Amino acid sequence: MGEIPAEIIERAAVNEFNRIIGQDHRLSSGVNVMDKGPVLDGHVYVYSNGQTRKNDDLRFALDVQVKGYTQEFGRKGPRYSFKRSWIEYYSRNDGALFFVVEMNNDATEVKNIYYRSFTPVEAKIALKGFREKAQSKTLKLQRLSKNGLFSLMNTFYEDGSVMNRSTPIVALDEIKELKDVSVSFAHGVSPMMAASDEIRVMGIQDGLRVFVDLSDALDFSLITSKATKVSFPNGVVLEGVWNVSKSEVTLNIGDSVELLFIIQGDGGTLTINWDFPQKINGNIRKKVMEMKALADLRNTPVLFFRDEDGSADKLDLPIDGSGRKSLESLEKYAESLERINWLEDILGVSLDTFDDEDKTVSKKINGLLSLYTPSKIQLDKIPQFLKMTIQDNDYYFTFKDGELKSFFESSSLFEKEDMVLGTSDGKETLKDANLFVLVQGDYLKIPQYNIQAVLDSNKFKVNKETPEWYSQYYSRTTLSFIDAYDYSGEEKWLFAAESFIENMGDMGEEGNERKLLNLAQIILRKDNAFRPNFARELNKILSESKYDMHVAGAALLFDDIDAFNEAWQKMDFEQRTSIKQSPIIKIASQQVLDLAN
Repeated sequence: MGEIPAEIIERAAVNEFNRIIGQDHRLSSGVNVMDKGPVLDGHVYVYSNGQTRKNDDLRFALDVQVKGYTQEFGRKGPRYSFKRSWIEYYSRNDGALFFVVEMNNDATEVKNIYYRSFTPVEAKIALKGFREKAQSKTLKLQRLSKNGLFSLMNTFYEDGSVMNRSTPIVALDEIKELKDVSVSFAHGVSPMMAASDEIRVMGIQDGLRVFVDLSDALDFSLITSKATKVSFPNGVVLEGVWNVSKSEVTLNIGDSVELLFIIQGDGGTLTINWDFPQKINGNIRKKVMEMKALADLRNTPVLFFRDEDGSADKLDLPIDGSGRKSLESLEKYAESLERINWLEDILGVSLDTFDDEDKTVSKKINGLLSLYTPSKIQLDKIPQFLKMTIQDNDYYFTFKDGELKSFFESSSLFEKEDMVLGTSDGKETLKDANLFVLVQGDYLKIPQYNIQAVLDSNKFKVNKETPEWYSQYYSRTTLSFIDAYDYSGEEKWLFAAESFIENMGDMGEEGNERKLLNLAQIILRKDNAFRPNFARELNKILSESKYDMHVAGAALLFDDIDAFNEAWQKMDFEQRTSIKQSPIIKIASQQVLDLAN
């Protein structure tokens, strides 16, 4: 696969950012993928009242920049290369929140969202870290926690009021002269994991609030750290980091688990914290594996370590009753998450898109979730083929041997070679026919719809010997592809329609004319003109066809008003309705439309 164009990556990143913004009614996005600037991509508006969003409720607006990232982060964790010009701009103005959307390598799935805060003071400190002629520098990123965007916006706004471009910056050796010294940490950063550029030390000097620059304090550290590999009793191995201070020891495992040991005299306490997001867009199996490994500690409370210096060790964990209950809840959460993501894969959409306050919708979703482990009654009563409408969208499933699958999944029931299509009386059966043509309607309202699966199954050659009922399904599918293109603008639908037409053989006089007219619709949409040879074939229909509907169709395509009017007058109500409901009417001129209406 070739390299993904930067504009596709950026569009996907902005779309995901705007989706997250849209989940909180107190926030409103002013970031437009079509209107991104050279340094800033737009603004986020923060309201005190998310219900009305009146001008009086607008508290502030923050500058943001959004980037997409499709590579793997290195062993140092999430980091991004920042241009000097960006940070210089932030330092001279009001700063910015910089977001990085981590995606898979073809920018189709979002893994995580990270950010870096650049108040004017933070931007100035970051610039000090640049080498003299360097135009970029790689800096650490912080992961955005679930539902943490509103809190981050507020923190950045408050920080910006005291860490603005007018705030004096002093060296560390002046700290002894300051009054009212305070220490805080960057938003979302654990004190036990804070790097020097994530620690905010401020104080009063000569009546002014100043910021202490820790960037040159190479030995300044609140803790000592050591990397390790953590092995769980069930065999799962994850990267870990020990962090040790005078009163606390933490073990951070992966990017979601923290074991916190509070040292008290000769003893201490253990707290297990985790921050597994409710919505996982990356490798769900890997994340659930981590959850279950942690949850299993309630049965075997021991961990094994192999540090980077080669030393090995074992740790027995003092997990009490409340700790075991907490781990039990984590296991249930993991199973629930696994079930939800299983259904989302089948539906082709996130469950977040559904209205959970609609009782009818909730009942349908819960019914589908229950089929993750179906009961005996469900196994006996649920048919092999299901269609379900949820919030105006249609979903198609197969259900056999206790497995619910998307109708369009390659391993579904209807992909098997022994399946045949036929009439209810069994008199006409077609082997190798495309069963997907049975799915009729607005394909844009079928989130599962898989064009490639439909085309891969289109091996049966349609011709004049094909039963009329199947030819009609086939033709309606072709026209539905064209309709989908008209509403979405996606070329894949025209490609599918053209592929279906190419699979048609000799359809007889009437069928061949209809096939030519449908192909003409596609050509006109793609090229806006006909080649001479094709135009001659189409003109034969206009001048020689004995079918009034075909003459009207050809006249419409050539915009021959007189010929269209003549054919239209000869047609009955049903024929006129058929043309009005066909996608061909969408490319008619206004004069033709006036006659048709």
